[in-house]
Amino acid sequence: MTMIDYPDDVIAAQPMGYWTDLAARAIIGALRGQLAVEQLTQPHWWTLNHVSGSPGAWTRTTLAQRLDEFADEGTDFGAVVDDLVGRGGCGSTREPAP
Repeated sequence: MTMIDYPDDVIAAQPMGYWTDLAARAIIGALRGQLAVEQLTQPHWWTLNHVSGSPGAWTRTTLAQRLDEFADEGTDFGAVVDDLVGRGGCGSTREPAP
């Protein structure tokens, strides 16, 4: 792969959207890297954050509905919850009896 070295004036002329995307990718990459050190993903963190903020208030369904808007397409929050429960990171996630 050949790297092109652009002059500073060309780089500085990039639109705001370019820099916003570049910053977002760098931040998300750094967060994901640090979470991976703890064997977690962003969905794991979101789940733990919500559950710890309102213990006992979430069901699997309501938690998944809340977090779906933040997740990459195809994220299976049921599997994330199962993984956290298996590690002892979440309390009971059983749906309440009808």
